Parts: sequence; structure tokens; C-alpha cells
Amino acid sequence: MDGSAHSKFIDLVEHGEIREAARQMMIEYYDPMYNKSLNKHNYHEKVMIESIEDGIIKLKEVFKKHM
Repeated sequence: MDGSAHSKFIDLVEHGEIREAARQMMIEYYDPMYNKSLNKHNYHEKVMIESIEDGIIKLKEVFKKHM
């Protein structure tokens, strides 16, 4: 993250725009870094969830399968 991006996020926070700062940081910084790191790991499978409850059910199934 360069200095101008850093300043932009600080300005948003200082103006009370916490949600917008977080949203932009996710889009501009976290998501690209996360996507880049995906290629460095060997995952057993991908799990797409639609809710916390759905995630719990699906993750239990994955753990049972791989344990």
C-alpha cells in the first residue's frame, strides 16, 4: 500500500467514515493480497457458504471427510 492510499484511509477514518475506509481497504488491499496468496497453498477443496449456519454445516462435512 503506497503513501497516498494510506493517507486516503486515514482521512476517511478521521472524518468518521469507518465503514467506507474498511470497505475500500478490503477491495484495494486485503482482497488482492488474499487472492495472490491462494496460489501459494494446497487446499483440499473450496467451500462456498451463504450464511454462518450454512458454513458450519459444510465445514463439518469437510472435516469429517479429511480427518
